Amino acid sequence: MIVEDISNPFFAAIARLIEDKAYKHGYKIIYSSTENNLEKAKGLIRMFKSRQVDGYIIAPMVGMEEDIRELLSDRTPVVVFDRHLPGLEVSSVLVDNVKGTYMATDSLIHKGMKNIAFVTVDVDVEQIKDRYKGYEQALKANHIKLNKKLCKLISFNNTADETTAELTAFFTENPEIDAVLFATNYLAVRGLFSFREMNKKLNGTFKMIAYDDHDIFKLHSPSISAVDQPIEEIAENVINFVLKELALVDSFEKKELNNIVLASKLIER
Repeated sequence: MIVEDISNPFFAAIARLIEDKAYKHGYKIIYSSTENNLEKAKGLIRMFKSRQVDGYIIAPMVGMEEDIRELLSDRTPVVVFDRHLPGLEVSSVLVDNVKGTYMATDSLIHKGMKNIAFVTVDVDVEQIKDRYKGYEQALKANHIKLNKKLCKLISFNNTADETTAELTAFFTENPEIDAVLFATNYLAVRGLFSFREMNKKLNGTFKMIAYDDHDIFKLHSPSISAVDQPIEEIAENVINFVLKELALVDSFEKKELNNIVLASKLIER
């Protein structure tokens, strides 16, 4: 199982569920993180090939296309999840990220928010781009002009403290912001650190929503709304697709692609 960061609560939760389900079928999972580094990702695939693993579950990044095609050409079971790479004929489990951020942005607008910021990360992956699209589409549908000044891009390679400092500067420089949508839960957590430093309160005049739920959002006072991805469904479909492909490895039967796009939901708190 190759993901961006196994310590990320989203990937960790899915990995734990997949591990349980795989173990019941006699398989064990080996985890690894790419850290959004293409050379590391390619090296991991080479290492796993040398260890003759049975199959791959990958949250891919741009540049891995050829490596994945080589695995597929060897009839090695591969399932991608969380994001897809255009042009790859591979089984996939995805979530409708556009709809998720559309619902979140629309909810903030209907609560009277006018200057909604969008904080995202500088990784070149489809699901992050789709989250921005959903935000953009919701503004357009509600006849609110997109203000690029309210869109903040944070470096993936930042330390936690650097991200907090950047967010503090961003909100200080743009006092008109009355709501913010964070594209990932770890950015939202750093946002909370920033708000504490600024003594900025979440209330009727300033609201936030995080993409991907987290225990911190439930415990925080006031509790924080989140776009929740169906982690159980993602894990269930991933392992089922992998097992289907494993069953066909030694046969000459043509492998069928299994592709599903799941819906996220907005948890309003």
